[in-house]
Amino acid sequence: MRLDKLLADMQAGTRSDVKRLIKQGAVTVDGSNKVSPKQQVDPAVQKVCCLGEEVRYQEFVYYLFYFTVMYINTWPKFHYPFPLLLPLVI
Repeated sequence: MRLDKLLADMQAGTRSDVKRLIKQGAVTVDGSNKVSPKQQVDPAVQKVCCLGEEVRYQEFVYYLFYFTVMYINTWPKFHYPFPLLLPLVI
């Protein structure tokens, strides 16, 4: 995986911001700040640090959304695409 893509995926900034950080020397790979945005890294093996903090790669990020029954009941019927599932939720 490219170094700039890894850092952008881990919310270190946009790809252009990450490239700027790499050129400034704020990013290290295994303790060396002589890196380029195109450098291939393996986050499972190599230690990547940005601004002194270790960056740990997570392939998947899960979000949990909670909708109360009151919120679902306030939707107009033509906006709710699954009317048969409503009794199963309650």
